[in-house]
Amino acid sequence: MKKGILKFTVLLLAMMIAFPSWSATTPKREYRSVWITTAWRMCWPTEYGTSTSVATSQKNEAIKYLDLLKENGFNCVYFQVR
Repeated sequence: MKKGILKFTVLLLAMMIAFPSWSATTPKREYRSVWITTAWRMCWPTEYGTSTSVATSQKNEAIKYLDLLKENGFNCVYFQVR
């Protein structure tokens, strides 16, 4: 059992030396993204229609989503439209 643990430890150290990017370092840049879909109104919009009032409420809802994502540190939004 001790030989197995020793072999694993040596292998792990060798891999950390060979592949330094695997070690626990903090990345300089972080990619945080979210996917917003319009298919079947799963995420957005909650209202459907072509009138001006509906379009305004959809725009306000989209702005609300984007502001919430910005507050939570997201830096990329995939916005799926059909």
